[in-house]
Amino acid sequence: MKPFHIFSHCSLASSSSNPRLNSSYPNDTLQMSVENVVYIGSKPIMNYCLAVLTSLKDGSSVALKARGRAISTAVDVAEVTKNRFMENLIVENVEIGTEELESEGRMRNVSTITIVLKKQ
Repeated sequence: MKPFHIFSHCSLASSSSNPRLNSSYPNDTLQMSVENVVYIGSKPIMNYCLAVLTSLKDGSSVALKARGRAISTAVDVAEVTKNRFMENLIVENVEIGTEELESEGRMRNVSTITIVLKKQ
Protein backbone atom coordinates (compact mmCIF):
# COMPACT_ATOMS: atom_id res chain seq x y z
CA MET A 1 0.00 0.00 0.00
CA LYS A 2 1.47 3.38 -1.03
CA PRO A 3 1.29 6.30 1.44
CA PHE A 4 -0.15 9.66 0.48
CA HIS A 5 2.34 12.52 -0.14
CA ILE A 6 1.73 16.18 -0.88
CA PHE A 7 4.43 18.73 -1.60
CA SER A 8 3.22 22.22 -2.18
CA HIS A 9 6.37 23.59 -3.82
CA CYS A 10 7.91 20.44 -5.27
CA SER A 11 7.17 18.27 -8.25
CA LEU A 12 7.36 15.16 -6.05
CA ALA A 13 3.59 15.01 -5.50
CA SER A 14 1.96 11.64 -5.80
CA SER A 15 -1.35 10.22 -4.73
CA SER A 16 -2.67 6.87 -3.81
CA SER A 17 -5.49 4.95 -5.39
CA ASN A 18 -6.67 4.07 -1.90
CA PRO A 19 -9.42 6.60 -0.95
CA ARG A 20 -9.04 6.13 2.81
CA LEU A 21 -5.48 7.47 2.61
CA ASN A 22 -6.63 10.59 0.81
CA SER A 23 -8.64 11.99 3.72
CA SER A 24 -7.55 15.34 5.13
CA TYR A 25 -6.49 16.04 8.69
CA PRO A 26 -9.76 17.12 10.36
CA ASN A 27 -8.19 18.55 13.53
CA ASP A 28 -6.39 21.43 11.80
CA THR A 29 -6.34 24.24 14.35
CA LEU A 30 -3.24 25.90 12.95
CA GLN A 31 -3.65 29.25 11.22
CA MET A 32 -1.31 28.42 8.33
CA SER A 33 -1.73 28.58 4.59
CA VAL A 34 -1.79 25.35 2.58
CA GLU A 35 1.56 25.98 0.89
CA ASN A 36 3.38 25.72 4.22
CA VAL A 37 2.38 22.12 4.96
CA VAL A 38 4.50 19.08 4.12
CA TYR A 39 2.81 15.67 4.39
CA ILE A 40 5.27 12.96 5.41
CA GLY A 41 5.12 9.43 3.99
CA SER A 42 7.64 6.72 3.09
CA LYS A 43 10.02 8.57 0.76
CA PRO A 44 13.62 9.20 1.87
CA ILE A 45 14.07 11.76 4.65
CA MET A 46 16.14 14.13 2.50
CA ASN A 47 13.24 14.53 0.04
CA TYR A 48 11.12 15.93 2.86
CA CYS A 49 13.99 18.10 4.13
CA LEU A 50 14.19 19.67 0.67
CA ALA A 51 10.43 20.30 0.72
CA VAL A 52 10.74 21.97 4.15
CA LEU A 53 13.64 24.17 3.00
CA THR A 54 11.72 25.15 -0.12
CA SER A 55 8.64 26.05 1.94
CA LEU A 56 10.73 28.13 4.33
CA LYS A 57 12.05 30.26 1.45
CA ASP A 58 8.57 31.74 1.02
CA GLY A 59 7.43 31.84 4.63
CA SER A 60 8.65 31.91 8.19
CA SER A 61 7.11 28.62 9.29
CA VAL A 62 6.16 25.20 7.95
CA ALA A 63 4.03 22.38 9.36
CA LEU A 64 5.06 18.74 9.02
CA LYS A 65 2.09 16.36 9.15
CA ALA A 66 2.27 12.61 9.45
CA ARG A 67 0.23 9.70 10.67
CA GLY A 68 0.89 6.10 11.63
CA ARG A 69 4.34 4.73 10.85
CA ALA A 70 5.39 8.01 9.22
CA ILE A 71 5.42 9.82 12.58
CA SER A 72 9.01 8.80 13.32
CA THR A 73 10.03 10.01 9.85
CA ALA A 74 8.43 13.41 10.57
CA VAL A 75 10.47 13.73 13.76
CA ASP A 76 13.63 12.77 11.84
CA VAL A 77 12.88 15.36 9.14
CA ALA A 78 12.42 18.08 11.75
CA GLU A 79 15.67 17.20 13.53
CA VAL A 80 17.78 16.78 10.37
CA THR A 81 16.50 20.06 8.93
CA LYS A 82 17.10 21.88 12.22
CA ASN A 83 20.56 20.43 12.94
CA ARG A 84 22.11 20.15 9.46
CA PHE A 85 20.55 22.83 7.29
CA MET A 86 19.04 25.66 9.37
CA GLU A 87 20.41 26.16 12.85
CA ASN A 88 18.12 29.16 13.37
CA LEU A 89 15.07 26.88 13.12
CA ILE A 90 12.99 26.16 16.22
CA VAL A 91 10.14 23.79 16.96
CA GLU A 92 7.25 26.16 17.62
CA ASN A 93 4.51 23.63 18.31
CA VAL A 94 3.84 19.88 18.36
CA GLU A 95 0.30 18.49 18.23
CA ILE A 96 -0.57 14.82 18.55
CA GLY A 97 -3.93 13.24 17.95
CA THR A 98 -5.94 10.31 16.71
CA GLU A 99 -7.85 10.01 13.46
CA GLU A 100 -10.54 7.41 12.78
CA LEU A 101 -10.31 5.73 9.38
CA GLU A 102 -12.61 3.16 7.87
CA SER A 103 -10.64 0.13 6.72
CA GLU A 104 -12.26 -2.94 5.24
CA GLY A 105 -15.62 -2.07 6.73
CA ARG A 106 -14.41 -1.34 10.26
CA MET A 107 -13.13 1.74 12.03
CA ARG A 108 -9.44 2.02 12.95
CA ASN A 109 -7.65 4.59 15.08
CA VAL A 110 -4.50 6.06 13.53
CA SER A 111 -2.13 8.35 15.43
CA THR A 112 -1.27 11.74 13.91
CA ILE A 113 1.36 14.40 14.56
CA THR A 114 1.83 17.98 13.41
CA ILE A 115 5.22 19.60 13.98
CA VAL A 116 5.47 23.35 13.31
CA LEU A 117 8.97 24.62 12.50
CA LYS A 118 9.67 28.35 12.55
CA LYS A 119 12.63 30.54 11.61
CA GLN A 120 14.02 32.62 14.47
